[in-house]
Amino acid sequence: MKKYFYFASLFLFAAMSVFVSCDDDDDDAVVKKPKTEVRNDAEDDKKEGEGPNPNDSTETLSVVVDNVAFAATNTLAVRSNAEATFTFAGQTQTGTEATFETTAKTGNLKVTATGMRPVEMKVSFAKTDYLEFEVALVSMGNAVPAAVAEATTGAADVTNGADNAADNDGVEVCFNVAGNANDGTTGDYSVTVFTPEYVETNTDVISTNTEANEPVLALDCQPDGAKFRTPITMTVNIPGSEGFNVACVNAENKSDVAIAVANGNQHQFTLDHFSIWDIVLNATGSMTKSTQTITAEGDAGTGSLRYEFDYGFETQTTSTLVNKYLKKLFGITKKNSSKSIKFDAVQGGTAKLTATQEVKTYTFKSNNQTFTATVYGKVTVNNLSIEAPADVASTIKTGSSEVDDL
Repeated sequence: MKKYFYFASLFLFAAMSVFVSCDDDDDDAVVKKPKTEVRNDAEDDKKEGEGPNPNDSTETLSVVVDNVAFAATNTLAVRSNAEATFTFAGQTQTGTEATFETTAKTGNLKVTATGMRPVEMKVSFAKTDYLEFEVALVSMGNAVPAAVAEATTGAADVTNGADNAADNDGVEVCFNVAGNANDGTTGDYSVTVFTPEYVETNTDVISTNTEANEPVLALDCQPDGAKFRTPITMTVNIPGSEGFNVACVNAENKSDVAIAVANGNQHQFTLDHFSIWDIVLNATGSMTKSTQTITAEGDAGTGSLRYEFDYGFETQTTSTLVNKYLKKLFGITKKNSSKSIKFDAVQGGTAKLTATQEVKTYTFKSNNQTFTATVYGKVTVNNLSIEAPADVASTIKTGSSEVDDL
């Protein structure tokens, strides 16, 4: 009897063992780890039916590290409408566009081309580490000898010429000094239309119906210093300027404003002396703000991560006057740009970036004309994270970054 009970017990134990073994193979019995910043690559591979042998007890842990320290250099991107030589921060490049990477905070940009009026501008990275400009190189205006221009009879008109007009989107200038004495200086007569030097404007002050007058064109009138006994009339034809409030102001003396008469796209200004005269668009502006999110991902082993963003302004207007006005305020029409940040390379890691870009919408009014512009501005990097093996992640530098926005 005892022997029979002993064998019955063994049979029951074996049956229970088989039952437990089968239950262990059921997927519902697998104990899952809670989600944390630590990732178990071996477990992920098992679930996907690939990777290491399930009997292999070796596991690789991946850790996500936030707020990784990084650095970014200052970037200046420039493009022109003609083949040119670009010089900035001791660097020289040629072509129709150039990009300079520098640690300098300020500098002078110079753009030159044969037969063109040179362009120079001051550049400052005080508020941003990324700047981009469009430079409009222009041909010199036609020169007319003084004896021909001042003749009592048969005097020739002085114009900016077809080439200079083409370089300025069709802006045409004409004046006549026939029989008019010049008491100031001597030399050939000419007028060259060009875009005034870009000077950073604090557009943040534009809120609601804020005055926002800007020079959109400049007239280099020669001979400089000429003084006329009888004021002359300078006629400027600006495509798309009808109905706008346009003025002519002495570039060196803002209180010296020429008498202006407008007729459609044609504007007549009365001048009694020559200098550089600015053509100013008088307007008021209002602005609202919003933001958009930017993300990027790449191999942390390269030690750098490049991200893309929109830069510049976009508008629906086709007016030459308005587009020149907006370029003077905001520098460049909308384009897709990119910039990279640098950090200590992490082999086997993945870098991820999140950033926020400020977007501003402006509404301008000049006389009875209204136009709008959307401006894509400052980008602030909110976080750089790196996912890497645990033994490597512990060496990643975190904390304040050298440059954290553009």
